[in-house]
Amino acid sequence: MQAHKAYIECITYQPSSENVETHNQQIISKQTKLIFEMARHLKYDLPETDIQTSAYAAGGFIARDNLMLDAWRSWPRIAEALENNNKIYLATLGDSEQNEENAQKN
Repeated sequence: MQAHKAYIECITYQPSSENVETHNQQIISKQTKLIFEMARHLKYDLPETDIQTSAYAAGGFIARDNLMLDAWRSWPRIAEALENNNKIYLATLGDSEQNEENAQKN
């Protein structure tokens, strides 16, 4: 199916930062065309414009996805904080061992 091929080509393309919005619009257009062609193949009488204009997404799913995206964006910051915490902890251990050695010498 040509619509499927066009959609796959579109979603695998990596746009430049200046071209992201245009690319996102192309993805929506290709996705709509793919859904339309699938519906037509299944003998649904559904205008292509209705697919794009009457889309529905449950608010709970949107909130869940946004929460997941926020979590993914925070992972590098969390990892960096853990690494810094481990460095501080290891430095503290080194200081404790040094203090014990000094105490034993005295």
